[in-house]
Parts: sequence; structure tokens; C-alpha cells
Amino acid sequence: MSVGLLVELDEAVVLVTPHLVHADKRPRVGRCDTECAEAIGHAPGEGVAARTDVNPLGTVLKLMEELTAKVTAEGEAEAAAFEEYANWCKDVNQQTGFEIKAATSLKEKLSAKIADLGSSIQNADTKVEELAADISANEADLEAAVGVRAKEAAEFAAAEKELVEGVDTLKRAVGILEKEMAKNPAALAQIEASSIQSVIQSMGAVVDAAGFSLQDRQHLLAFVQSKQHDDDFLSDSDLGAPAAANYKNKSGGIVDVLTDMKEKAEGELAELRKVENKARNEFALLKGSLEAELANDNKNLGETKKNKAADEESKAAAESDLGSALEDLKKGEESLATANSECMQVAADHQATITARTEELKVIAKAQQIIEETSSGAEIGRAHV
Repeated sequence: MSVGLLVELDEAVVLVTPHLVHADKRPRVGRCDTECAEAIGHAPGEGVAARTDVNPLGTVLKLMEELTAKVTAEGEAEAAAFEEYANWCKDVNQQTGFEIKAATSLKEKLSAKIADLGSSIQNADTKVEELAADISANEADLEAAVGVRAKEAAEFAAAEKELVEGVDTLKRAVGILEKEMAKNPAALAQIEASSIQSVIQSMGAVVDAAGFSLQDRQHLLAFVQSKQHDDDFLSDSDLGAPAAANYKNKSGGIVDVLTDMKEKAEGELAELRKVENKARNEFALLKGSLEAELANDNKNLGETKKNKAADEESKAAAESDLGSALEDLKKGEESLATANSECMQVAADHQATITARTEELKVIAKAQQIIEETSSGAEIGRAHV
């Protein structure tokens, strides 16, 4: 900003500026050009002899005072505007800083949440695999146990049926033989019962003599034959030693043999049922345990998949929120950088203006001092005052 003072002196118009001050610091006098002439109402180059009623140096001092006041007022107005702008910059900086801080905090929270959810999802995947493996193993174990139990049950049913029929047949055979002996002891005489083989060989004659039905006869012979190789069921010692002295040639011998066979069959049947009962109970316990584990594993599997789905949904939402937070953070940082740059530039411009204005005021003050230091200027100054 430059300062120019148009001063009317005797026959010329004087333009006083910082650029028209000589090295001796005295104002330089020159002809007025178009711009300065228009400012004081004269044509270019026109003299001012006709206006002798105006004190030129007094006018200069007055103009300097007015210019000083104007420059000072402009500086104050600009300072007030700059203060308002500086406050705006401060508010923007503070508000944007809060927004950046909030966005940064949100970013950190969302990032931590996403990491936790990702870890939870991975754990759920591992748990699902483990539960699926456990379920598959337990299902296989249950299927195998059911198969074994079915086989055992079938074997038991067959063995039980055989023993039940054998016991029943032996019981009826003993009863029939005892009745026949009571009626006709001679009919069953000379039946040897010293060995299983002799019993089997004599059995046909016994059943014929006792009047057995065909079905009972078949059952009895089949049962005795099935036991001939069963050392635990009926041994030769049970029938008597092979010595001739121990042979029993009475009909009571065969009755005793059959009765003994019946009792052993009943014992075997009881043991068979006991074993079956134990196996059935053990299977029930195993089956119940496996089914309970399967139910619990399937429940946990369903809950784990449900929780995993919820975590995946939450993770997707958090990732979306994180994207928005990052975008807000980027915009906030860019906005803050722009505001800071503009505010710094305005502050620099304002400082430059202050420097220039200060320099102008110094020039005006110096010009006043020079004029007042001249003898005529002092008189005019006193008159002006």
C-alpha cells in the first residue's frame, strides 16, 4: 500500500510520497499528473496561483493527519476482522480435532471388535469340526453297539429256545418214564446208562417203550445228541464209571440221567439268561451314554453355528462402520489440513499488511516531521494549530 499527498504550493501541485523524499529527507516537488490533478480538482499541469487563500503546508499537515487516521482506522478494522477470522480458525481447528479424535477412537474400537469377532469365528470353526468329528464317532460307535447287541440277542434267542424246549422235553420224558416204570418196570429193564453214547443208543428203545409222541421223541433225541460233545453239560463221570460194577441195569438209571440232564439244562438256561440280562443292561447304559453325548454334541453344534452366524453378521456390520469411520477420518484430516493452510496464509498476509501499514505510518510521520522542521513549516504548523 502506498501513500500519496497532493499539496498545492504557489504555482505547482506537490505530490508527497515515500518515493519522493530525497536523501536529505526533504519532500520532492513535482508537477501534478492526471491522477493527482483530478484528486484536487485541477487539470494536469495547471497551477494554483489563483488559490492564494489556502495555506499549502497547513493543508499538507491536515491531509497527513487525516491519512494517518484513515490508515489507523483501516488497520483497526482489519485487526478486528482478522481476530474474528482467527477465532473461526481456532473453532474449526478445535471442532475438527474433536471429530478426528472421535473417528480415531471409533476406528480403534471397531478394529478391536473386528479382530475379536474374527478370532471368535475361527474358534467356532474349530469347535464345529471337533463336534462334527465327535458326532460321527459316537454315531459309528452306537451303530456298532446296536449291531453287536442285535447279534447277541439273536444268539441268545436261539440258545434259549433250544434249552427251554430241551428242559420241557426232558421234564415230560422223566414224568412219562416214571409213570411207565410204575406200570410196567420190566418194559424199561436192561437199559444201560453208563455213558452218553449208551444213553443215545438206548434212547430210541426208551421213547418207544414209553410211548413218546413223535415231536417229543425228536426233541429229546436231538437235545441229547446236541449235548454229547458238551463236556461241561454231561460227562461220563456223571453217568457212572465205565467199570462193570458201576453199570446200572435198572430203569431208574435212565431216569436219573435224564433228570440230571434236565437240571443241568435248567442251570445252563439260567446262566444264559443271566448273561443276556447283563449284556442287555450294559448295552442300555452304553446306548444311553452315546445318545446323551450325541444329543449334547448336536445341541452344542447348533448353538455354535448360530453364534458363528451372529458373529459373522456383527463382523460385517463392524467392517462397514469401520469403512465409514475411516472415510470420516480421512475427510476430517484433509479438512483440518486445508483449514490450517488457509488460516496460516491469511495470518501471513495479515502480518504483511500490518508491516506495510506500519511502514506507511512511519513515512507519514516522517513527512510531518520534515515539514514542521522547516521555518515556514513551523509557522504554518503553529497557525494550523
